[in-house]
Amino acid sequence: MKHPAFPADARFIEAREGFVRGLSTSKLNLFLEVLGKRPDGYHEIVSVFHEIDLADEITIALDPSRKADSLKAHGRPIGASSEHNLALQAVRAFRTAFPPLPRVRIDLKKRIPVGGGLGGGSSNAAFVLDALRLLTGTPATMEPMVDLARSIGSDVPFFLTGGSAVCRGRGEIVQPLPFHPSMQFVLAIPSFSLSTEKVYRSVVPDPASRDVTPFLQSLEKYADDPEASFPPCFNRLGAAASRVSPDLETLRRQLETSTLSSWSVTGSGAVMYSIARKTEDLRERIADIEKWGVLDIALAGTFFRRRDFFREG
Repeated sequence: MKHPAFPADARFIEAREGFVRGLSTSKLNLFLEVLGKRPDGYHEIVSVFHEIDLADEITIALDPSRKADSLKAHGRPIGASSEHNLALQAVRAFRTAFPPLPRVRIDLKKRIPVGGGLGGGSSNAAFVLDALRLLTGTPATMEPMVDLARSIGSDVPFFLTGGSAVCRGRGEIVQPLPFHPSMQFVLAIPSFSLSTEKVYRSVVPDPASRDVTPFLQSLEKYADDPEASFPPCFNRLGAAASRVSPDLETLRRQLETSTLSSWSVTGSGAVMYSIARKTEDLRERIADIEKWGVLDIALAGTFFRRRDFFREG
């Protein structure tokens, strides 16, 4: 097996033969509209995903001496058992599509909260697919990798490219945007998580669904001129999340009262975020919120990666 070429992708910190270490990023939903329920039981959505630098750290090693793949996790809880973890599902999917593949050891330092709407598990799976492609020199074009990603989870395809994107269908149809505005965020992480399934069951689609186009136009103006007004974020799932957990709505209102700023739920919750132009603004907000002792607070910013990791042919 040849020594891997170091990828032009800021997620990868260290890469050598049989070994990769890097960052598995997260995302915020700056816009999310639910268009209705599909015949397959999923909901049709249109959403604007934005990649941020709150990230898990993953180490992946190929180990032919082992009899089974393994996952060792530390940091925040990973939720599902290791066997059902999306990172290991990605290993199995890659091995099926591109045999043979030696057994794989994964070390996961978890920083992204599970059940928060940040896409951490999906990001882990996408990072594993990218890392295995790098380690094995698999000459896969983008299309089969996206197919693998879709087979694992709705949000996984987005994390193959990252940046900012409009995501449709179940979220698996990804249209990368030509702009990726730089922003700073305060994340409020409650001590509880929410079930995506329960939140979607509680959503009430609006027959007059909100068009994403005006939001995208305003977002592009902001990308060109950071002094321009940032468009108000929108999430149809926010009200559904509050119905599932009234405590979430109480916390959101307390945040808005305390900080005099708008807070939005990302994905199906329970993490909420607020946008600030300056780090000083972020720090001032944090000082008051942290006194409550009922939320974890994290700072996050836009994550930038190069786009030339995938090369056709």
